[in-house]
Amino acid sequence: MQAGLKRLSMALDDVDEDIDGDVPEEITDVEERALDDDHDGIEHIERRTIQYGSCGSTKLPPGMREDSAYRWLSFNKRGIGEKALALKHLFKAPTILLYAERSKRDARKYYSNSLHNGVGDAFRHALFSYRVTKKYGSSIAKQFGDAHEVSHVNPLNERLMDLYNNQVGRCLAGIRGNRSKDDVSVIKAAISAGRLQTSLDRSYPGTPACCQYGK
Repeated sequence: MQAGLKRLSMALDDVDEDIDGDVPEEITDVEERALDDDHDGIEHIERRTIQYGSCGSTKLPPGMREDSAYRWLSFNKRGIGEKALALKHLFKAPTILLYAERSKRDARKYYSNSLHNGVGDAFRHALFSYRVTKKYGSSIAKQFGDAHEVSHVNPLNERLMDLYNNQVGRCLAGIRGNRSKDDVSVIKAAISAGRLQTSLDRSYPGTPACCQYGK
């Protein structure tokens, strides 16, 4: 179990690392699920954007205070970490690991030159969240995306970029018309349409969040 959790951590990490083992071309039994109704205010935001078909059209406002930006994204910086969350969802964690590995592999395939804080990074986060939402719903996808950001403390502007792209991926998965489309094609189309954040917002400080929190 510990080895599995370690692989989940590596697969979700922003640093480009090799993943051991082959990842299957397809993960079967991908269920069509609507967004959950029971997880934080972000669910209401996502349902609203889905209603108007505008996932990613509302950008994170620049230069907000850190706590305000987190509220905008419904993120708790002191929330549960990914290892504890994986233990809480023992039967879901292995499939979520496969989604993380597949998304990282796909990012390397299509955007090998921008895997850190670039287009490939945005693609990977959105694709992972998109896939988990299709399988388990938006609530689980948000919990695992947030838990990774809690466990891996990045500079603030990097963390906000990751959280935003996770949000867009969840939103895209809630659009009924996307459910019959290829996952990669949906996220690539979102990139082409300017829906994802593909570079750091310099209006936010790059100071490591650990230092800001005094940890």
